Amino acid sequence: MHELHLLLIFHLIGATIWVGGHIILSLVILPQVWKEKSIEKLFSFESKYERIGLLDIPLNFPV
Repeated sequence: MHELHLLLIFHLIGATIWVGGHIILSLVILPQVWKEKSIEKLFSFESKYERIGLLDIPLNFPV
């Protein structure tokens, strides 16, 4: 497999993780935060999933 294909696969995996996290945040977490007016729920989500998001950045920009 060509190097460019591998980079594309890594990028697609990283983009899927990144977009999926934002979908969960916007459709699940933020409505709960707004309804309960509880910023702690947002901070809890951020503390759990921040590592995944930060590890995902090199997959999106492998150069």
